[in-house]
Amino acid sequence: MIIAFNLCRHLRPIKPFISQRLFHQSPIRFKVMNLKPITEESMRIKDKLTHNFKIIYRAPMQSYIKALSIACAVTSAGLAFIGIHAYINGLTLDDLQQRSSYGDRFVVSTNTTELALFMVSLVVFNIVMSLTIRRYPLRIWRNGENYVAVFQSHIPFVCRNFSFMKGQMEPMAVKGVLPWKDARYVVNGQRMILLDQYFKTPSELHRMLNEKYDYYVKE
Repeated sequence: MIIAFNLCRHLRPIKPFISQRLFHQSPIRFKVMNLKPITEESMRIKDKLTHNFKIIYRAPMQSYIKALSIACAVTSAGLAFIGIHAYINGLTLDDLQQRSSYGDRFVVSTNTTELALFMVSLVVFNIVMSLTIRRYPLRIWRNGENYVAVFQSHIPFVCRNFSFMKGQMEPMAVKGVLPWKDARYVVNGQRMILLDQYFKTPSELHRMLNEKYDYYVKE
């Protein structure tokens, strides 16, 4: 719930920019990152990239995503341990329900139905949160027409890199009930949730999508 609330708070609609003049008059405000060289360099080393890559996107709520990956890992390990323990010892759901209560002060469930719902809820929570982690890039780097998106891995404290080329990313159809439905993109089967105001400059998103506008900064 915290992740969803913060994600909704950061969302803003994406609109095309036609010219430099319209860019200055646009009601959409982008948060330009003024990163110190040592900060960007440390992130580049952490992401195992060369000096040719420049950061163009840095997502908010990175600490939440890291904490979420730890929570998913812990709950997954706990569920796996319970399942293996029950299988080895031949325990039924009734046995697990009895062992889940410790006196009158700590009661996980009062019957097997509540215990089953509790365990199913944990599984659903893990699936939903794992999908969120998989689709939420922490950083995006650019080197010419080559891009690298950095995601939090399902293993805590480990990141994974996803490479793609300019023009390969496409916006997904705006449908569904999720507040970030218009911030979804897909590239080579990898879905992403991108918050447009956290790109380094407004043109970087359109450059990545291979949309041509006359205010691109020439390098």
